[in-house]
Amino acid sequence: MTDSRTNPSGTPAIPLLISRTDRAVSITVQQRTRVAPATAFRVIAPIDLPSVFHRVGPFPGVKGVANQTETWDHVGPTRNPQFEDGSQASEQLTEYTEGSIFAYQLTGFTNVLSRLASGVRGEFNFNPDGDGTLIRWTYEFKPLPGRRPILAGPFAPCGTATWRLPWTGACRWPRRRSRGCSSPGQPPESTRRDGAFHEDQQAARRAASGGRVVARPIEPTDSTLQETISMIPDDDPTRSLTVANPDDPDTTHISLAGDNYGMLITGEQTNGAYCLIDMRIPDGGGPPPHRHDFEEMFTIIEGEIEFTFRGEKHLVRAGSTINIPANAPHNFRNNSGAPAHMLCMCTPAGQDEYFTRIGDVVASKDAPPPQLSPDELAERRRRATELASTYRSEFL
Repeated sequence: MTDSRTNPSGTPAIPLLISRTDRAVSITVQQRTRVAPATAFRVIAPIDLPSVFHRVGPFPGVKGVANQTETWDHVGPTRNPQFEDGSQASEQLTEYTEGSIFAYQLTGFTNVLSRLASGVRGEFNFNPDGDGTLIRWTYEFKPLPGRRPILAGPFAPCGTATWRLPWTGACRWPRRRSRGCSSPGQPPESTRRDGAFHEDQQAARRAASGGRVVARPIEPTDSTLQETISMIPDDDPTRSLTVANPDDPDTTHISLAGDNYGMLITGEQTNGAYCLIDMRIPDGGGPPPHRHDFEEMFTIIEGEIEFTFRGEKHLVRAGSTINIPANAPHNFRNNSGAPAHMLCMCTPAGQDEYFTRIGDVVASKDAPPPQLSPDELAERRRRATELASTYRSEFL
């Protein structure tokens, strides 16, 4: 990647956030569509951000845009995307070639990314592909010192698994044989007014709500033929079905502070999207107060667990599910006088790897915890504290 690009219009190139020498974390997703590049470009370039960018793991969704300086159709304009958690970022359009490419840079994050990356660069390319278009979206994180393993490990799968092209059905064009559209895949003439693509945006918003097609389908007739872009990626045959059982000899069981944690479904199996942990908590068991910037959900299978959430205690019994929001202080403890059993899902994954690195492997879900010396216990505590920040956690 070059340090800057020259725009065909002669507009001075804006230096890129990421240079050739940066070890950026790059993610690319792509999708083919049957409409022409110019049509796909006109729908995606001005699309309404809140309608398509929803929460993904620890990354909040976009709720609006503030302080936009100019129309978003040439190099140079800036704006501030506003996120659902109250945070924001600064965005600048760094490249814009009508019908073929646009790129942007995001810096100044005030959410979790501020602790991981100095910025993000995104680029959309619209390339002819037979009688349609190959749309390719690449975004690159510029890691802060020491943060590349986090972005390339637990966080990167958020891109490959969930940060997919979100405009399912966003480009829907009725193509009239008798008038309006003179060539296949082009929108009607009424949408091609200079500087006015409001009909394109309306079609995109109608079809992109919540990642689902919500527009009323147009039935093909002698005078109308509907073109549809499906932005759902193709099936990945390299990924396989996972069937998990805590009694399976291949399940890894970790003893940690007297609790038994079975790694039912790991981040490796879900492409980093989430992990599922089988937790057996003896009477008196449970971790100290802590917090982490990923979602954590517990379903109580047997017994009862007392959760402390932001200082308030909640007794949760078998059959109930509790969700701990990212970054909230919490802990849990079994004070029931009997063993308890629950499932824990963390989104995105990473907690499974953390537990494996700080705990001790045991033979099964019923295996007793190892008898550790005071020095060995101190070593486990030291390791847990040292690795906590790597896995986006902290003890309180």
